[in-house]
Amino acid sequence: TIFVTMLIPDISVDTLLNPIEGCGLFSAEQVEFYILNTGTDTLHASDSVFVSYQLNVDPLVYDTLFVGSVVVPGDSILFPSSGPVDAITPGTYQFLVDISYSKDLVPGNNHLDQSIEAYGTPTVSLGADSLVNTRMHTLDAGSGFISYLWQDGSANQLFVVEFENQS
Repeated sequence: TIFVTMLIPDISVDTLLNPIEGCGLFSAEQVEFYILNTGTDTLHASDSVFVSYQLNVDPLVYDTLFVGSVVVPGDSILFPSSGPVDAITPGTYQFLVDISYSKDLVPGNNHLDQSIEAYGTPTVSLGADSLVNTRMHTLDAGSGFISYLWQDGSANQLFVVEFENQS
């Protein structure tokens, strides 16, 4: 039996690593995403991938990823941009990425269109200081929130503090 593997060069935009949605994005966010070798051929250290990306209606940014080492099929390579994008204002950002590789035989997967939500920096109010002189006290995070997370990993609105089991 003889098995023949056709060598098909193909890359795709895999995962947007940064910026991602969250609180407190900055005016100089580094753009980072993974480019996946989805083909059956290998990318070599001498290969180049041309990249363009855009955040909302900002001008297109053109960049080049110089492949620094062999990228076998199924493996990926991180693209770190040479310049930042501004995502400091709360709101929804539309992020577009296009990549181009001269040997790519399947260019239909070379595009990423992703929305990123910047929530802004939250305002936190813990209220007035209080001194509690009991062995057990219940903290209430307040109602109406989507989720809760305490330092011990629990996710309830209420958290019971016990003198013997402080954490």
